[in-house]
Amino acid sequence: MISVKTPTALVASTLVVSLLALVPMSVASAATTPKVYASDDGWQHPARDPAAIYIGNGSAPYASGLSWSSWTGTYAAAQGSRGHHHANVGLGLVKTHGSTRYFSEMVWNYKANNGKNVVYVWRTGHNTGDFYQAVFTHGCYPLSNEGTCYQPGEFCRSSDDLLAGVAGDQKLIVCENNNGLRWEPISAAP
Repeated sequence: MISVKTPTALVASTLVVSLLALVPMSVASAATTPKVYASDDGWQHPARDPAAIYIGNGSAPYASGLSWSSWTGTYAAAQGSRGHHHANVGLGLVKTHGSTRYFSEMVWNYKANNGKNVVYVWRTGHNTGDFYQAVFTHGCYPLSNEGTCYQPGEFCRSSDDLLAGVAGDQKLIVCENNNGLRWEPISAAP
């Protein structure tokens, strides 16, 4: 018996085949979304939007209760806590380890008990000592060549491309291409 496909059946089968062809592309794009190494065990357990990030020996310090408002191919932002302080967390500077794309820089911003703004900048991938290495700053990060805080919308250096930071107004920023490299605000509010 010869099977003859009706135009409706042909269109339906073509649509199913077309939709199936899209599945590997969406899986591939999810697989290439950067992750963060959220524990203190080095190149183990990369995660996307973890509830907590642990740094250093004995898992201290750490940021917990993280609620991620954005997670893109170039940066991520969350709100959570650092101890009993409300904290903003920004991730940036995507690199690759093996086949895993990951955020190699993390910025924590919170108010200390004395009311001063505290900024921790963590960088990953160190082979000696702690996996994360901290750069402690006060107020803002990074500083311009003149030693001043950046503001959203200002041009940034090419060496800062995709770097996360904290502006002079204490908001998270990322250096990205917006009609030239500029410091753009990152929304940390969920």
